[in-house]
Amino acid sequence: MESENTEDIATQVKPFLNSLKTPELTGELRSEYRAAALYWLSHIASSQRGKIYDLTPAEKPLLQLVSDRSLASNALITLGGIPTRTAQADLVTIVTNKTMDNDIKEIAALQLAFHIQKFGLLVDSKEVASIREAYQAATEPRLNTALASVMGTLMPDNKVVGERLQEFKPATPLP
Repeated sequence: MESENTEDIATQVKPFLNSLKTPELTGELRSEYRAAALYWLSHIASSQRGKIYDLTPAEKPLLQLVSDRSLASNALITLGGIPTRTAQADLVTIVTNKTMDNDIKEIAALQLAFHIQKFGLLVDSKEVASIREAYQAATEPRLNTALASVMGTLMPDNKVVGERLQEFKPATPLP
């Protein structure tokens, strides 16, 4: 049957379209889709495509995804590519969280250092003080190194850098 106008098409096609039902997503499939989407968001964030694709709308739920170990890395990388004060504050929140696992805090610290280098320091002095406290409290070497990179992005003056270098004691004796 040939249609002359859009109303004819609608009367012919609507019953067919209404009969089609998309199967409901299972929990496992939903998790796979979430992981894939987060992978691509982190890829966009880390490959400088943020100028083409605005990641800001994805920012809000990222902080909640960090608690899932399988999603944490990509969520943090994506946060590191969003040029907002709130994204930087979310990274500070993770870095200074005393209950968060050290490996997640390490990724967050590296992303925070990257974020500060790329977009400037966007958080207030209270949050900077909490970063310093986290750095001083860090005993795990990898986390301490990641937090040291954040401290380096805060642009300390020469006197402070000299004092820190004088206090530095390597974990293993130098040959």
